[in-house]
Amino acid sequence: MKVIPSELLIQQAIIILLFLSFLGIILLNCSSRSQETASIHPDDRRPWYQKPMRIAALQCNFEAGKTLDVIDKWVEMGFNVEQLFHPMADDYSALYDPAKHRELLESYLEKANRNNLKIILYLNVHILGPSLMEHKERWAQRDASGKILMLYDTYPAVCLHSPWRQHFFEALDSLAELDIHGIFLDGPVIQKTGCHCEFCQRKYLELYEKPLPPNGSHEFNRLTRDEYLKRAYAHWKKLKPESIFYMNLPITHCTPLAIDINSALTYNDILGTEGGFMFYGPPKKSFLWRPGFTAKLLEGTAPDKPRVIFMAGDQKPWSWYLHSPMETRLCIASCVSNAANVWWGIHGSTKLLTTESAQVAGDMFRFLKQNEAIYDTSRSMAKVALVYSYTSEHAYSASYEESDFTGKSTEKSVARGNLTEAMYGYYEMLLRSQIPFDVITDLKHAIDSFSSYDCIILPSTGCLPDDVADALRGFVMSGGHLIAGFDCTLYDSSGRMQDNFALSDVFGVNFDKEYVALANHNYFQSENDNWLFTGLDIPLYPAPLQAIRVRPYLNARVLARLLKPLPGRYVPLTAPDLPFIIHNNYGKGECLFIAGTLGEMYHHYNPIEYRKLLKNAIERFSEPVLQFDEHYGALEVVFRRQGERIIVHLINHNADMTRPIEHVLPLGNVSFTLDSPFHIGTVYCLSTGRQIPVRREQQRVSVTLRDLGVYETVVFEK
Repeated sequence: MKVIPSELLIQQAIIILLFLSFLGIILLNCSSRSQETASIHPDDRRPWYQKPMRIAALQCNFEAGKTLDVIDKWVEMGFNVEQLFHPMADDYSALYDPAKHRELLESYLEKANRNNLKIILYLNVHILGPSLMEHKERWAQRDASGKILMLYDTYPAVCLHSPWRQHFFEALDSLAELDIHGIFLDGPVIQKTGCHCEFCQRKYLELYEKPLPPNGSHEFNRLTRDEYLKRAYAHWKKLKPESIFYMNLPITHCTPLAIDINSALTYNDILGTEGGFMFYGPPKKSFLWRPGFTAKLLEGTAPDKPRVIFMAGDQKPWSWYLHSPMETRLCIASCVSNAANVWWGIHGSTKLLTTESAQVAGDMFRFLKQNEAIYDTSRSMAKVALVYSYTSEHAYSASYEESDFTGKSTEKSVARGNLTEAMYGYYEMLLRSQIPFDVITDLKHAIDSFSSYDCIILPSTGCLPDDVADALRGFVMSGGHLIAGFDCTLYDSSGRMQDNFALSDVFGVNFDKEYVALANHNYFQSENDNWLFTGLDIPLYPAPLQAIRVRPYLNARVLARLLKPLPGRYVPLTAPDLPFIIHNNYGKGECLFIAGTLGEMYHHYNPIEYRKLLKNAIERFSEPVLQFDEHYGALEVVFRRQGERIIVHLINHNADMTRPIEHVLPLGNVSFTLDSPFHIGTVYCLSTGRQIPVRREQQRVSVTLRDLGVYETVVFEK
């Protein structure tokens, strides 16, 4: 037998001890991490819907009698809730009928309960499916000529004043006997010109004592919708007070669908919207950031309510053709990073679940299930906010992407800007600058959030409620910073043009009575050397297509001027003329006023320097809570806090220059620094669980990710 030298034995023993010590450290870190994760809600008595939800939906039934098997597929994919449609499917509609559906539904609910799958029952309240088509003459909406109004070019639209209403409430009564966790209303939908059936004409005459106008009445449409939904909510809560009630709420289409957002908040336990139903039109023309934008807007609209982004697994308008795998991954990642739950639904049979896109969705939802605590309640740490004005959307000017409920359209009420395009432009400039930011609103509750920010941006916000305008004045007076674009606050809440901006004293300018249209060959230039143009060394910059004539206050400083309009592109340059960018000190704060449609211009033309100018302004106006060493292009950054845990979400949209996106270009050595309000103990990547080396300087912590693919969540633990 061979004798091993004692020195070698000692070396081997040391190696084994070092390995065991290292293994113990890893296990301790993992144990500590799981204990901390579990302790965020140590005595968690929240209702189930206030916890993370992963919601599945099958929006038809082509399962050949294997309906109950769908539950197994959802559970395997990581879902914990189903918005249940398919056992009651009437082609692509569903409304519960106990005589037809009860037996199957009870079997489905019993199996779902065994598998810990919560059930929200789907109710279609905007179309008449095939089995209800016999009632269309009395239950359908009609235009002023008496023609039945159709949705999806296929199904009659439901009238809320017709006898259908009684049919609906009878369905609610019968549902109360079932062991479900809530109901979801898909609809209702009232088009802009409204319904002119005999029941609506009679109701309008009763309310207003005059005939219903041929072009309809927005106010009547809004009252019709609200009265029905408030009654439905109260009726359901009386039947099953512990279960939830919510609806498909198109928050970016409020005006064309006659939605009163303040009222809607009172009858929705969850706020859900179709931020992931894409693209309808040519994908290349779609807003790249729509899922994240909509998730941010949901949070700004109802920060204290659970929020859901409805994502069609299929690429609209095709129901049997799923999104590319990469589009699927990016959409889900952007939604959950921005603190929204995801509803993922398909509009074909479960054969689609074998596709690569569905497999990617399953990977994402299993990942979310495994790391559920990280995606639980958190709050944003952003110090910059972009304002979405519901008042301007209604009374000023906006455009609307195509959806299942509306076609693509532009509502241009009284002004020359476009709230939607301006929002999209500023949103993309901030996102591409890796600046964490929130989307807030002009609803009354938002006023309390102003003090949380260093800088607030108003993009082509023609109308603001008086109390919100006053609150913004106070925000700047107390040391806040405001960036305002074009004709902000030049109109009152009903859309009437005023003599001057409501915030002219904050802007440091007066309205000089004129809008100026500019062809796309005009310019602006900086006024001498100033801080806003730091790092920019070109002589001229493309001017936006609309400007507004203003007279600056004596103590305000003009930072840029528009050149006088050029008669053509191949002519000598003209002299600087109208003030374009004005800086004003107000109280303890500052305001940057831009007398043109900067956001709209960036949305359409993407001048690189616009983004750099905005970044310079933000760096002056806001303390840098999260800084990146380089510019990483289309890298979406979300910065949130969860107790004594900081979470940085990184979603990489840097892709081949087309849509649908097929591949994302990996990023190397992504470095960033953050200021932590507490001492950071460990930092790790959620996808791998691996710790990341940390560089420290007092409360500042810096990390580098060697490789960033599509999505990573970096977790900083105390």
